[in-house]
Amino acid sequence: MDAGTVVESVNSLLHTLFNIDQLKSKRSRYMASAVDYVFGPFPEAVSEDLAWWRIPVLWAVTARIGAMVEPQAIPVKSRALMDELLLSKAMKETLVSLGLSEGSAAYELLLVKILVSLQGWGEKAAGEGLPLFAEDFFNDPDVGAFIGINEFDGRVWFNKESFETLLYWLFTISVIGFVAFPMGKLRVSTRALLDNYRHVITMLRAAEDSHYSVSGFMDLLARINRSG
Repeated sequence: MDAGTVVESVNSLLHTLFNIDQLKSKRSRYMASAVDYVFGPFPEAVSEDLAWWRIPVLWAVTARIGAMVEPQAIPVKSRALMDELLLSKAMKETLVSLGLSEGSAAYELLLVKILVSLQGWGEKAAGEGLPLFAEDFFNDPDVGAFIGINEFDGRVWFNKESFETLLYWLFTISVIGFVAFPMGKLRVSTRALLDNYRHVITMLRAAEDSHYSVSGFMDLLARINRSG
């Protein structure tokens, strides 16, 4: 894929992002809960620090750059290029210039890196099942750092707020991606989007029911998967 095509892809993502509020007026009753989930944290106005917008904009401009190197491995190559081209450094400086502390900027940058790596996560979850997807998810060192995986009292735990933040953004970028790059017929993208929403809700409930224990979470997902 040449640079021009990559630029077109980035433009499509940004165009969708900057018009994302149109989803509210076009939602069907089947989409209502999923759309409401996306717009729950959505700001009424754009603030000086670009709250909410920082993360999807940085994701949109980096998510497809790996296509210039290896079109068949865009997530992996895009994530690698963020570091190789020193984009991560520039992005962190941008976040700090918007008023974030060094720690907050590093936290959001890590989130963007994860979103780049996990774009297309819904297809993987649907193809191999949530238990296997979650196993790879927890084994990802970036994910582990972001959701605060830690050992205490003989068990491994993760942070509620960070986990919910990550799932929210994973779903939101999938919505942006489906709208920017429809999968053939629109109803196909709608079905995939709703499948992603179902995956997110299932993981949120399993996390709450397991009290944010990794082993408990995985056991619940396995039980849900067996029950169909």
